[in-house]
Amino acid sequence: MIMRRRHFTLLELLVAAIGSAVLMAALLVVLNGAWRLESTAAEREDAGRQRDVARQRLQRDLSATVAPVGLLRGVFLATVDETGGGRHDILEFVSAVGATNDDVAGGDLVSLRYELVEPETGDTWNLVRTENHFQLAVDAEDAEVERTILRDVATFSLSFYDGEDWVDGWDAAAQDNALATAIRVRLEFAPAADGTTPLPLELVVTFHEAGRETLAANTGEVAP
Repeated sequence: MIMRRRHFTLLELLVAAIGSAVLMAALLVVLNGAWRLESTAAEREDAGRQRDVARQRLQRDLSATVAPVGLLRGVFLATVDETGGGRHDILEFVSAVGATNDDVAGGDLVSLRYELVEPETGDTWNLVRTENHFQLAVDAEDAEVERTILRDVATFSLSFYDGEDWVDGWDAAAQDNALATAIRVRLEFAPAADGTTPLPLELVVTFHEAGRETLAANTGEVAP
């Protein structure tokens, strides 16, 4: 008895091809979603790491603030800027933190400036830290180092505790060269690519040991 071999018809082959294409498309959709989730998670982790580094830098600089008195005194000036509807404050002060540029000769005192700068592209702002190791610098421009600390910032606001209340802005020259008891820094961020808005970054720094006790006693806040 002769067995006849059955062949696939063109229609059956076409159905199989379409089914395989549908399965492939579904698999690609799943893989693309997984890749996007992984990329978003990595971006959030990187942004969180950058915010932690910025917090540490601000904490270190402000904790070493030098009172504007003596031979090498500089300014301590916090200017309130509400241009564009949001706080874009500017902070200028002297810190004993030391220069971050090892090529600049000099001691530990550096003149610092924190401000928001609009980048050449995009509609967000960058928090920029400018350091000038002015004490022993021959050429002031050569001694100036500008670094972007954080990107995609919406607001940069500063408030100061004067022993009784929080006030906006501070000019030590108008306060007999005295520093406030403490400074509060608050940064708010622009929405991320996925539409979520990162939590604000906020820290409080006291300028002397007695100020920490005063702040805690009067407001209940504890600064590191």
